[in-house]
Amino acid sequence: SDPDYEIKSNSWLLPVLRKYLKLHSLQLFLDYFFPQAAALDDTIYSKPKDEWTDIERQLEIMYDQIWAIFPRFCKFTNENLSNIQKIFEITAQIIANRDDIRKYACQGLEILSGYFLKLPKYRNQEYMQAQQDLEKYSTELMPKLCSLYMAQKPGYKNIINLIRSLSALCRKEYLDKIYLTHIKKLIEEKVQNKYKEHVVANMKKCDILIAMSSSIDIATTYDITKQFIKVFLPEKFGYQKKAFKLLLSISHRVHPSYLTEIYELMSDIPLVNTNSKSAKFDCFFNILEKIEYTPDNIEEVLKMVQKMLPELLVALKEASQKARKSACEILKFLTNKLGEFDLLPIYISYVAAGFAAKTSLMKSAAIMAMAEILKEGKAKLNPEFVWETTTIVLLLIKEKNREVFRAVLQYVKAFMKVVPKEFLQEHLYDILVPLFEWDEDGRNHSKSLLRHFIEKLIRKLVIDKFLQLSFIG
Repeated sequence: SDPDYEIKSNSWLLPVLRKYLKLHSLQLFLDYFFPQAAALDDTIYSKPKDEWTDIERQLEIMYDQIWAIFPRFCKFTNENLSNIQKIFEITAQIIANRDDIRKYACQGLEILSGYFLKLPKYRNQEYMQAQQDLEKYSTELMPKLCSLYMAQKPGYKNIINLIRSLSALCRKEYLDKIYLTHIKKLIEEKVQNKYKEHVVANMKKCDILIAMSSSIDIATTYDITKQFIKVFLPEKFGYQKKAFKLLLSISHRVHPSYLTEIYELMSDIPLVNTNSKSAKFDCFFNILEKIEYTPDNIEEVLKMVQKMLPELLVALKEASQKARKSACEILKFLTNKLGEFDLLPIYISYVAAGFAAKTSLMKSAAIMAMAEILKEGKAKLNPEFVWETTTIVLLLIKEKNREVFRAVLQYVKAFMKVVPKEFLQEHLYDILVPLFEWDEDGRNHSKSLLRHFIEKLIRKLVIDKFLQLSFIG
């Protein structure tokens, strides 16, 4: 109500703090900002919204701005051990009742849960009491969070992230009970063919199960989880993607000896939804990272790679950027890992088998994959062996297919980067002639890519050597 409020107030600092402040002490927020927010709450929300004046609307903006900076003040220290109850009471009330600022409370509590997990459990009586309080309040808050997520309330993405974080703090008996109850119910609905009746609600249940799966007791839940995955991996309506995500979460936690079994669960399942590709590749990548590479089981790994490779190659041409990126990361990882065992020639032969495919899609994908392998494994590849592969790639230009031609240009750019300058000069004519002998109309469709290649080539080579080629000019 003060006419000079804008001059006297420091409220202009709130958006500045939100944008530029890094993680700061929680105690400062509790001592200074929270009392201000509580006073504004009493002032603003003491009367219906339709009776607000301009002052109340301005104060509401300030109230929202105070809670917007809450995640910036979530640095938990030992001094805050006595405030755990207060923190959960404040945030739980906001999460349950305030749609407009719920996401800020969720973000802040999610950050704090990371600090809670690092607290020593048995240092002294105070820490032991703190652990008991965290377990109690997290378990009490979990049903509210699940209900809000199922109701698709505002801030639901922050809610599911908070469920994932607090799952690590909840009572394990409670968490396992909730997980087993709901996963069994979903399996029963599938057996009774009722799972299509509540697709949206079931998708949300799956999200909650996936969030909890990182903290459940894997020994007691592994069998039922495996059953769920078997049942829902072949299904449509988004169930397949959820099953792959749950499989990924479980694969992070099992012993490496179980990874072969997990791979067998997913290897023979056809993708009924293109959105599931990146989730499937994430599972495969995690298996490849965690599996033990020894001389005894390397043959088994090669069989897995050979079986999965066609799908990875085709994914390089996928419309989804996430699927393309996942497939490319797997190819690079395999290049480095198999190179440690001197198995790159075998790996390259698997990829080169795509050159003989019937479709131009697979041929171009195999060429693009070979380019990635060259760039990643250049230190472990013999230039003569690379040239033998390059001659086969250049022969594919005779297909007179624009898609293949563009893939060959990408491969030749990679070849130019990995081989020594003298070696490139020696084979320059054999590379350029097939490119320029291709029909003019096809070259025009790839003019920018071809020009970019020639520019890089000129920078790398001595210009006199380049101009000696009779067809230049």
